[in-house]
Amino acid sequence: MATPLQFDHAVILVNDLEKASSDYRALGFNVFFGGAHADGKTHNSLIVFRDGTYLELLAPTNPALLDQVDPEDRSSFLFMFAHGEGFGGYALLSPNLESDVARMRQRGLAIQPRPPGGRARPDGQALRWRSAMLDGTMTPFFIQDETARNLRVPDDPDKIQHSNGVTGVAGIMVAVNNLADGILKYSAILDAPPHQQDDTTADFALGDRTISLNAPTQTDEENELHDYLAQRGEAPYKLWLWSEGGAEDGSLDVALTHGAHIELMG
Repeated sequence: MATPLQFDHAVILVNDLEKASSDYRALGFNVFFGGAHADGKTHNSLIVFRDGTYLELLAPTNPALLDQVDPEDRSSFLFMFAHGEGFGGYALLSPNLESDVARMRQRGLAIQPRPPGGRARPDGQALRWRSAMLDGTMTPFFIQDETARNLRVPDDPDKIQHSNGVTGVAGIMVAVNNLADGILKYSAILDAPPHQQDDTTADFALGDRTISLNAPTQTDEENELHDYLAQRGEAPYKLWLWSEGGAEDGSLDVALTHGAHIELMG
């Protein structure tokens, strides 16, 4: 039976939230400030789409916090910045986090709940959620809202319209070191096998979206994917977004996306 997990959002790490928000606006996205997380160490801006998914631009509240990032310290989101700007991970929305954690543990995955999370919106509204993560990675992590989701992910018409025509997430490509291991992991996460695979890729259906695993070839140790894995480990490599007119199809400028490979699709 297919899992009820849904794609929630992708996390893009940026050093300066104001600068990154301005750059994404230059790309045609409607960007608004989300607020500060409960520990006061990180804050975010959101880019919310018509299909209910979104991009989170995550930044330290003070750049000095990045001077001594401890990748093993999970008490805040700062550990995600150990490899610099770019994709930090992505979230899958769970309707029952305890049940999904138990199911994945039964399938052999090491998954642990995180401390309850929260964020204060600029209007003072407090948000609360619970989450869990696999083996210290945020690719993916799992989230369940304790307050109404539309408080965390606003669906106001003035926030979900973008001049570049983007309407939602079409899929995400995840870099993996070993395709067979990746297939076992994602089959356990999604409770279903890939619907398509070859020697270096495997595609999993998640509702109307695709999670595509991509492994470097065994013989080519100098390709871009191999270098990416060496630098960031197994992490999102590319995000595909649906666009209805507005902007031309194709890859966005990585200087403006702060290292995140994003491609628009008509």
